[in-house]
Amino acid sequence: MGPNSDYLPILQALHRLYQDATIPNRLVAPDEAAAYWSLIAAFGDIGEAGRTIEVEINVLPGLSSAAEGIHIVQLFVPSLSLEGRSASMELLRFINRINLNLPIGSFFIVEDAGTICFKANCIVDANQPADWNAGYIDRNNGLLIYVHDLFLDALEAVVSDELSFEDAMQRTSLL
Repeated sequence: MGPNSDYLPILQALHRLYQDATIPNRLVAPDEAAAYWSLIAAFGDIGEAGRTIEVEINVLPGLSSAAEGIHIVQLFVPSLSLEGRSASMELLRFINRINLNLPIGSFFIVEDAGTICFKANCIVDANQPADWNAGYIDRNNGLLIYVHDLFLDALEAVVSDELSFEDAMQRTSLL
């Protein structure tokens, strides 16, 4: 496993948890593109359109606390394509307002990829049982899914110019 992969049993436990719950997921081994293990899980029925989001779950490498088994787990979601458009001021204002109200994580734009993404972090302790840590990550994913369920439709409507900043605020009750 190596000194920097004591978190792998946690990802394996999460993989089994999601398999048992019939949530599509896959473990991704380190390669040239990413020198760390990841788990990618697909969650469906998000928002009114019933979209599916893929959450990439991995451990941030290189932290000194990793020697004691303490890791920061990153939950990363490419949430929505900008469909070749530039981010409008309306969209930027709406994302900023959403982020002020979020209990976990934040939305942001990766302009090169033309994507609105979401990222949250949680801390796990590899000295605790892997199943306990997997449950903890799963609860954080539950909150991440809830955030997407609340805001993904409105974000898409602002991207496509169907809603203004003010209308999106009213639609999501962010006054």
